[in-house]
Amino acid sequence: MRRPTTRLAIAILMLSAPLSAQEAPWSVETPTGPPSRLSFTTDEGTWMSVDVSPDGERIVFDLLGTIYEMPFAGGRAMPLTSGRSWNLSPRYSPDGSRIAFSSDRGGSHGIWVLDRATGELTPVSDLPGRNVHRPTWSADGRSILAGVSGDGIRSHLADVTADGRALVQGGGPVNGALPLPGTDAVVFEHQTAAVYPFGFNPYVVPAGGARIEILRGGTDASIYIERPGGAFQPTPSPDGRYLAYLNRDVRGTRLLVQEMATRGERELARGLDRDRQDSRSPYGPHPNFAWHPDGGEIVIAWGGKIRAVEASSGKTRVIPFQADVDRPASTTIRNAKTLDTGTARTRTHRWGQRTEDGVLSEALGDLWLHDGQGGATNLTDSDALETSPVLDPSTGDLYYASWTDRDLGRVVRRTPAGRLETLTRVPSQYGSIAVDPTSDRVAYVRGSGGLQRGTWLSNQTRFELVVRNADGEEHRVTEIQGQALEYANISGKIPPRVQFGPGGETLFFTEFLSTGLVLTRIGVDGSDETVLYRFPHAVDAALSPDLEWLALREYHRSFLVPFNADGAARPVSPYEGTSPAFRIDTEDGGYLTWSPDGETVGWTRGAGFYEKSVSDITSGPGSSPDPAGEWDGPRVPGSTAERVDLSVPYP
Repeated sequence: MRRPTTRLAIAILMLSAPLSAQEAPWSVETPTGPPSRLSFTTDEGTWMSVDVSPDGERIVFDLLGTIYEMPFAGGRAMPLTSGRSWNLSPRYSPDGSRIAFSSDRGGSHGIWVLDRATGELTPVSDLPGRNVHRPTWSADGRSILAGVSGDGIRSHLADVTADGRALVQGGGPVNGALPLPGTDAVVFEHQTAAVYPFGFNPYVVPAGGARIEILRGGTDASIYIERPGGAFQPTPSPDGRYLAYLNRDVRGTRLLVQEMATRGERELARGLDRDRQDSRSPYGPHPNFAWHPDGGEIVIAWGGKIRAVEASSGKTRVIPFQADVDRPASTTIRNAKTLDTGTARTRTHRWGQRTEDGVLSEALGDLWLHDGQGGATNLTDSDALETSPVLDPSTGDLYYASWTDRDLGRVVRRTPAGRLETLTRVPSQYGSIAVDPTSDRVAYVRGSGGLQRGTWLSNQTRFELVVRNADGEEHRVTEIQGQALEYANISGKIPPRVQFGPGGETLFFTEFLSTGLVLTRIGVDGSDETVLYRFPHAVDAALSPDLEWLALREYHRSFLVPFNADGAARPVSPYEGTSPAFRIDTEDGGYLTWSPDGETVGWTRGAGFYEKSVSDITSGPGSSPDPAGEWDGPRVPGSTAERVDLSVPYP
């Protein structure tokens, strides 16, 4: 007979070891760091859910993860929970004998019920791996409804006392179900959209945020209130005649009451703590509030206090409380880190362009002139944000756009002697400046008043192409369409291109239409507007001064394509192979620019300004391949462009 090996014997001993020697089961009460204690007395709280007992004698509320109870008149609040668990959203049962609340004492958030007579705590939701929030009781006290969420599942409203049976599947968090007195229906909130979603009609503010729905018969859910700024925390009055709920308008979160028979509404209070609809959190957009059983007041917390709002008049009074906070905690483990207090160097520049005195660029909101040897001069050095620089080679004057939040934007001319002159009279956003090579005229793009109408700067899509004559008179040439700034959409960050034709009588400009980027020609007087090219995949197109070439930026690559001004509105895309195209360089970038003679292309990439002649670009292969694999050198393999380092030290 063979004896067990040593390894097998050790394994047998481990399996037979007493349970006490094995790792203790997880508990929320186990400290996760050096233990400490948070103890103080307070008469204020933040983000407190409140409920009123059915007899109107008591108030229950949560504060810093502990459930407290006090007389309705206010006074000292007594803690009903203790320990490290985080307990939220308490609700009295219809007979007042029990309190349901959400707690993480079991690991995930679940629903627990506290027996008021015995103090016994009972878990009632058995949904492992899911978080359950905002419990509410059915009218008969036999069921508890709550919102359920978790990784890989749709948020839904469930009866957690019936094995978590889903009642309503949501397109976002579903919460706060309360029975409508005298009916078999419940009202609840459903967060489905952005608070103020994008709308194509600028004259209509679309509904958004959370909405209030009604579930009848346990199966039929329908929308009851859907409005701009959302509708949430629906709370019926005890007699079922009124529905109190919250909404956010342009001035903040407010409390409204609707008469359900007529749908007439009154505003009772505003200036509430700002709701959290934007986060679409499963905790809900706002803490619970409640009616007094006599229907005369609504009890709600904001501004650090618990308040009673008279339902008939909106008159508000504070219900004072004092709560002893005593929570076990863990000291945060922190590691010391030494920060470099020296200077750093800029890593991103824009609008790089060659001048007789060096390379001009923008970084940190200032305009810089680089000598190509590592030296740089700050030409503006102001508190304003300066962008869109362009130099008039015949005079040496520098034109640029300037912006401050207080005064908005303007176009500025800086002479070689450093004298500054504001050229515009209308405060707005400006950019895409062009200088007429034949006269003192200047063209630029100006916002069309959206800022004054309340549209965010990043959402401006309508602009004006304006020409300013030497005498200071302006005239509007045409309207330019832009692209709103959107996540992962680089086109919203690229300004339009504007340039005068060689004779000064025409303008070329780019704009974003519904079909994508287009290049358009128009007379300076606004006549003969003609789309010359459509670029379905490009975000920028720079026309050479001699009208021989177009430099395109498409899918993070730049190309040269021949230019033809026959007005055919032809589509051009190197990606689709619709025209001859030459990849500019493997280390190409954005903010494409041309030398005055049209023989050299320039661009900006990171903290570098690059240049490459048209002859070098067109003598290579039609489309230079991207380098394969990784590299650790300072330049991209295969690049033949000349590079000037633009980085400057700061602060």
